[in-house]
Amino acid sequence: MHPFLEPCLIGAIQYLTTQMRTSTPETITPYVEILSSLLSILSPAAQEDDLFSTDTLEPKQSRVLQILAPTILSTVSRLTLDQANPVKPLIDPIVEVLRPYSNHFRPSPPKSRKDLILAMRTSQTRLAQWSAGWSEGFAVPAGVDLRYIGAAVRSCGASVVIRHIVNEMWSAEGAYPFHAGSYL
Repeated sequence: MHPFLEPCLIGAIQYLTTQMRTSTPETITPYVEILSSLLSILSPAAQEDDLFSTDTLEPKQSRVLQILAPTILSTVSRLTLDQANPVKPLIDPIVEVLRPYSNHFRPSPPKSRKDLILAMRTSQTRLAQWSAGWSEGFAVPAGVDLRYIGAAVRSCGASVVIRHIVNEMWSAEGAYPFHAGSYL
């Protein structure tokens, strides 16, 4: 899979993860099956076998899985026994695909408030910059970590975090108006 196609799967994987969390035991199976299929496509083994892959860097890692692995693993760990029983054979391979992407590949969020806000704003800017050039095949930026937002809210409060997100959006509007989300 070409690296520029991977970001298209972020929304789909987040949707499937949310649906898994809220599904009943009778409706969870299709969501887990689709998620398993998408993760197998993004796994390093699948990328090594891809004839059309132009990425020759070793070891191959999916930026999408680096970003979403903690959320997916958290959702899987929070499934009730009733939800997990019908999909147990599907969950084990999902966990195995995500094992290399667990938190040891990403540093812990900074402890100080100032560093948390800076990391969060930097991630937002990197996403806007990446979005502007994704059609040219740029990889998802390595510094994007959704845990920064949650850690900043816990440390600084929601109003401070929202204020910094809005300020960063205003800053990004000049250079990347459509991709920063403020284009009208």
